[in-house]
Amino acid sequence: MTYVDMLKSNKMLSSLNIILMSVVAVFSSANNYITILLVSALQRKSSISFFSLVGFEVVICIICYSCSNFSGYFIEKQIQEYLSNIRLKLFKSTFTQKDSVDISDLQNNSINNLQQLGKEYFFSFFTILSGMINIVMIFFTVSSINIWLSLFILITASTTVASSKIFSDKIAQVVKNESCAKGVLIKEVANWIPTLALTREYKKEKVVYKNILYQSSKLEDAKISKSKITESNNFFIDNISNIVETMLLIFVAYLIYRNTLKIGVYAAVGSFLYSTLGSIKSISSSLSQIKGSSFIRKEINQKLQVNKAQEYKSLNDFNILRCTDLSVHFKNGETIKYPNFSIKKGEKVLLVGDSGVGKSTLLKVILGLEKKATGNVDFISSAGEKFIPNLDEIGYISQTSVLLPGSIRDNITMFSHDRNTTNKTNEYVKKMCFSVDISSFSEGLDTQIKSND
Repeated sequence: MTYVDMLKSNKMLSSLNIILMSVVAVFSSANNYITILLVSALQRKSSISFFSLVGFEVVICIICYSCSNFSGYFIEKQIQEYLSNIRLKLFKSTFTQKDSVDISDLQNNSINNLQQLGKEYFFSFFTILSGMINIVMIFFTVSSINIWLSLFILITASTTVASSKIFSDKIAQVVKNESCAKGVLIKEVANWIPTLALTREYKKEKVVYKNILYQSSKLEDAKISKSKITESNNFFIDNISNIVETMLLIFVAYLIYRNTLKIGVYAAVGSFLYSTLGSIKSISSSLSQIKGSSFIRKEINQKLQVNKAQEYKSLNDFNILRCTDLSVHFKNGETIKYPNFSIKKGEKVLLVGDSGVGKSTLLKVILGLEKKATGNVDFISSAGEKFIPNLDEIGYISQTSVLLPGSIRDNITMFSHDRNTTNKTNEYVKKMCFSVDISSFSEGLDTQIKSND
């Protein structure tokens, strides 16, 4: 997930944004250059030239303003389209890996972290691109006036951008702290929400408030720390910019004193300098933000990495299931150990035991749904060879049934709406003796249900 991938995701918008940025840079430099001509017209006392140039300057400003606004819109459009695709990939990755899902972690990544990446990584990239185009255009425009002046601007610009690295590591750390604090707060809320009924019953709402408030204060501290470092960085860059501005104005005054430049250049140089320093400051700030967002980008990239598809073999060739040295370790220190056993194809096995001894856990281990397990679960073919089966071919109904959001009909047909399935739905309802239950609902099979109903 990089800005290169984002640009490739919509090449038409990328090209349009670059064109609009270039148009803004060209007309902005032209607008600054007109200042020289305006001063010259005043010196000649040519009112026609002066007002003509003013009118031309107004037209240029309108074009710049329009292109800048269109560019801002298209940039946001491209970023949000790309983030939407990343968000979908996050959900696909979670679904494909079949791991237990940390809902709060998924929420933090798909909402907060992606939003932060959009602002501090992708938008910062466009800001840097726009600033570089602007500085290059100013360099060529000023070169037509005086090559030494343009070289001075280029050197000072490079120095100012390089100085932004002083705070980049600190900014990266505070951005990481803020992201972690957000994640912890979301998890804390997620942990307490299911227990609200119980906390109300025992009047322990103060405990909930205390824990939520504590994690909230951690997030506040992280945000304040980030603001402190960011403002220190901006203060440093502003002061560097002020020094550069003073040096440049002195240099221009010296060239005018030596009759190398016209007096009108002094007026124009202020506009060029303002545009250059504005671009430099934006580039410096954006570089720091990109460095600061590296932690979030790395974390989301890890989430997007789906295990490589393995060569699955159909269970039609299955002959023996063999489990050896199986054990499951839990965070509380408890360990469930299972005896070695084998089950032949077609053999019926009754698994008995007290509640909590690990019957359901064993089934999850066999199906690859329990990640804390150690030992071996081997599927043996009729030829006596081990193979990796397609576990999706094994039917498994858990103790806790889950209904999907949608209608009763959707849950029966698994969202298949072809004519053949629809015709058989009533047949299935009757066969499973659900007719009386379905008739009790006013909307029948089209009654909408929630996942926790």
